[in-house]
Amino acid sequence: MARREVVEIICDRCKRVETQSPSSVPDKEKVAQELLIDFHGKKVVYEDLCRKCRKTVGNYYDKITKAPEEEEVQVKKPEDGPSPSPEPAPKGGLFRRSKATG
Repeated sequence: MARREVVEIICDRCKRVETQSPSSVPDKEKVAQELLIDFHGKKVVYEDLCRKCRKTVGNYYDKITKAPEEEEVQVKKPEDGPSPSPEPAPKGGLFRRSKATG
């Protein structure tokens, strides 16, 4: 009979119950929480995260810690001379009744 030790966690973010191998779960004696954010007095603490939330939080972290790229703003130059004015609508509106149908 084969046996394997697993750790059952309840995700603090999505409340999913998941079993993980002991090597993938941070040691609680070494790490008190997986994620701690303190931003202007607003605190978020996650002690246990499932695989999906760990990946999502990791992606968020990568986005907010990445330096913004400088984008060159291209300004359209005006064409030579005044812009052409639109043609006026035909007299009587766009839709006219034919005299035959009344």
